[in-house]
Amino acid sequence: MSKQVIINLPVKDREISKEFFTAMGLSLDAELTDENALCFVVLENVIVALLPEPHFKEASMGEVADAAKVNEMLISIGTDSREEVNSLVDNALKAGGSELHEPADMDTIYGRSFADLDHHKWNVFYMRDSKTVS
Repeated sequence: MSKQVIINLPVKDREISKEFFTAMGLSLDAELTDENALCFVVLENVIVALLPEPHFKEASMGEVADAAKVNEMLISIGTDSREEVNSLVDNALKAGGSELHEPADMDTIYGRSFADLDHHKWNVFYMRDSKTVS
């Protein structure tokens, strides 16, 4: 098995979260998914595991932060194109997510950000090769 990064996030409603991340275009990893976690492939070796809040609390041995009030983290995903950035974020917004701010369009990077249904914050970006930027 190759090395993997698994990002564990608490969710209030498992089924609504499953619909949201499926609508975003992420693939469910059936092999890793069970009654305690819905696992979606973000990148080849990066999985987001959505854990119902009671299980997340038990697994993390601590309280669940209210992501609507506290900046717990910003998950950033690099893509292969500007179009892929727009597709992922547009799908998240159509599924009920909220845009955090206007798109950032700089010389070598293009990015957009959104919050999912549990208010976890996501940054999706595309970095152009600096050699091709004039």
